[in-house]
Amino acid sequence: MCEGPGDPMARPVTLHNSMVPPPPYVQEDAPARMYPPPSDSPHNGAGNTGQTAYHDWTSVPDTALLPPPPALRNETSPTSNAEEDVANRAHRFCDANPLWHPRRLSETELQTIQRGAITLIKPVEYVGDLQQPAAGIWKARTCMRSQDSCLLSTLPLYSGLNDSPLRTEVRKIIYFELRILSLGRGGAASESSLAIGFCAQPQPTWRLPGWERGSLGVHGDDGHRYVNDSFGGKDFTRPFEAGQVIGIGMVFSLPDKPDYNPIQQPQGEGMKVEVFFTRDGKRDGEWDLHEELDAELDEDIEGLDGTRDLYAAIGTYGAVEFEAYFDSKDWLWKGI
Repeated sequence: MCEGPGDPMARPVTLHNSMVPPPPYVQEDAPARMYPPPSDSPHNGAGNTGQTAYHDWTSVPDTALLPPPPALRNETSPTSNAEEDVANRAHRFCDANPLWHPRRLSETELQTIQRGAITLIKPVEYVGDLQQPAAGIWKARTCMRSQDSCLLSTLPLYSGLNDSPLRTEVRKIIYFELRILSLGRGGAASESSLAIGFCAQPQPTWRLPGWERGSLGVHGDDGHRYVNDSFGGKDFTRPFEAGQVIGIGMVFSLPDKPDYNPIQQPQGEGMKVEVFFTRDGKRDGEWDLHEELDAELDEDIEGLDGTRDLYAAIGTYGAVEFEAYFDSKDWLWKGI
């Protein structure tokens, strides 16, 4: 409680000269009296142990206990980059169309997802053939004049309401694979690209996965990973090649329980999310979605943290040919 102006305790007190004690007498030619430092002073040459006390400036902290530094983002891709006006149009689309909230799926839809009987939507930007030879299998072949486009699944592979470990207390893994049949035709592989990833909806279908908010992807032309990154992505793996089978997955799990309270979860903390990439049935890289980020360069991960529905996303550019597999019995990777 602060004292007011009228409070006697707040009034200044004037001291008369008679109330002030005189200064101590000091003889001008007397030597200055020196006092030894206290025994526990850090400047005392010897402590109780008889050893010199000092800070060891040569000691190096254990950097293994520190989080890894953020991966550096590339300003541009070393292979191909979209035109600025196309990117700006996509940004305007995202600004005008906020991400959908997770919707409650019917029992029939949940069973369809469980069987891997996923259906793909062909966007208007996609120029080529798209066929479904069997449930959960798609075969695609694009033309050279096909520009950036993104095939999206009609149903989410991850449901923000049904699959969240914060509700089920069970880990959830989503995954699918692509078998690359060809990249480019007539020696024009450098003018073709394939990308694989996931996204929340809605997305501008004239953009590859990972370029816009609520999306992530690994791009085959440069091997970079993209998370809401319209620039050059981050170094991740080597470029894709015809004949390879590539896959992408996400693992959603409960956060680690704190050491100080192994029972209660920290309030407001979301789930752990790992993204992993496979090549020919083996893991070829992974990253933590909540990794250390550069506050000035990295964008946020809204929509990818398990709070929204996530759909399969396959990006194409130029002439590519591939098969997509959503049923686990057709995967080379057997880690699920």
